[in-house]
Amino acid sequence: MNRLFNFMKWAFAPIAIVALVFIYSCDENGESDPEPPDPPEFSYTATTIAVGSTGTVTANATGGTATYTLTDVGDADFVTINASTGELLISAESTTGTYEIDVTATNISGNFDATANITIGVNDDFDPTGKSLLWKYWMNNTEDVIFYNLDQLPGQGHLPPQIPIPAGWPGGTAFQIDPADPTLETYLVFPTVQFFLQQVPGDEACDALEPSENGDTLLVIVNSDLTLSTLCRNDDKTPGTTVDLGESSISYSDGAFVWTLNLTISSIPVPVAISGVEIADFTDPLDPHWTAPSGTPRTFSAIMISSFSL
Repeated sequence: MNRLFNFMKWAFAPIAIVALVFIYSCDENGESDPEPPDPPEFSYTATTIAVGSTGTVTANATGGTATYTLTDVGDADFVTINASTGELLISAESTTGTYEIDVTATNISGNFDATANITIGVNDDFDPTGKSLLWKYWMNNTEDVIFYNLDQLPGQGHLPPQIPIPAGWPGGTAFQIDPADPTLETYLVFPTVQFFLQQVPGDEACDALEPSENGDTLLVIVNSDLTLSTLCRNDDKTPGTTVDLGESSISYSDGAFVWTLNLTISSIPVPVAISGVEIADFTDPLDPHWTAPSGTPRTFSAIMISSFSL
């Protein structure tokens, strides 16, 4: 009898072990646990989107399902992410430039990091690139603007100590304005506003800060990458020499473009933010010159400005 019991004990032992293993690998309902997902893996294709336009960048996922988070956007605060798909969402409120966006995907099998390269480019609705600009007029659109100490500027002793700048054009037609009338200076501020905005950076770049050096470099060339340059005409440089004048960027905010020119003076960028800008045809009311009032005014492709700030 004992021998029979011992035989049965050893015969059923493998069955017991198998049963224990089976019970260990099942849940309470007797079903197997699901296989864990593959570790996440994904990438982004380099993308260019026009400033002022919305866009998306798809995550090219080859791994398992994961949750996606932005880990570093730098200055690209206009980028958000779909946490389920990894798709990047670009809002219209953006600024030109190239940005690197770091994203991390996570699931129970691990993490995976990828970087999206996004370029915010120029919008056809406002594209100043490839144009040569010459600041010719400045028209004030804000009330109660006063320039002080203008008579202290080099070469501007003929100006009064202060000049109030009325808003808009003078009354009547431009050809009826007496050029000797000092109020003309308040609307067409050739020797003052241009001195601040363009002449000093241009003359600094051309090493022509002294009046005797024939500076007065008001020309601004906008290159394809939005950098700025000018052509020197002073004696110390070969006439027509191109020099860097700074760089610029275009932003879109509140339904309008803002063009910021970072003009370099002694390696210090001086930003001039021009808001509400658009490129449109402009008929010059003072062309031809007032000395030949019988001519027909010409029409130019001009950058129209609603306001600017230093």
